[in-house]
Amino acid sequence: MPTILNIPVQTESVWRPNFGDQRAMHAILFCALEASDPALAVQVHQLPVKPFSQALLRQGDQLSWRVALLDDSLTESLITGLGRLPDVNILAHSVQLQLDRLTTYHQPYASLVQAKPQSKYRFQFDTPTTFRQGKLSHPMPDPYLCMQSWWTRWNQFAPVAHQINAAALDVAYAHLAISHFNMGSRTWADGHRRYVGGVGRMSFHVLQAKQLADEWWQALATLVAFGPFCGTGYKTTMGLGQTAVLN
Repeated sequence: MPTILNIPVQTESVWRPNFGDQRAMHAILFCALEASDPALAVQVHQLPVKPFSQALLRQGDQLSWRVALLDDSLTESLITGLGRLPDVNILAHSVQLQLDRLTTYHQPYASLVQAKPQSKYRFQFDTPTTFRQGKLSHPMPDPYLCMQSWWTRWNQFAPVAHQINAAALDVAYAHLAISHFNMGSRTWADGHRRYVGGVGRMSFHVLQAKQLADEWWQALATLVAFGPFCGTGYKTTMGLGQTAVLN
């Protein structure tokens, strides 16, 4: 059952997280799993597709750590492990995870497959979003790449009974178009490599909707609803691709 943990973070000063900070939180997550269940930490680390996304997010003066878990077995172990960690330092910043103010949000896979189809979907990409294409990065979250990203993770972690046929990607390619965007670019360094990603708002419109069978309407709606849990695109476990669906 996909679960979002939102943990307020107390800091000594106001600062905006960079990619190094996000990578540090990735490491802290694994330290917490290891503190609670070492075998589980090793198992998750070895998975080619990780069952979580995470990012530090700032809204005004408030910093929070948002962790979305796609596997039920992680939730209790992560919360327990976080409680066992000593004081947390993120590069040059001393922070306190306010676990007593932790909130959770759950959405069973069986509920996501009943998400209401829409003729238009609006998104907020809160952290840089990019897609790997060979050795290049594609910083514009176009409909097909988004759906492909969500579909891959959905079929990796959803129960077999709720798997979505790959033909849904053909439907997305033929029937989803960008109808509006207000995006900016952000760059970050990962070792000697530099990447560019998009942040901001974007809308997808369903074209020739009357030609879509109910199965594909529902498949698109399900993948959209899953996006905020799995994140979008590249390095979602290290703070990138944080996605919100706007009403």
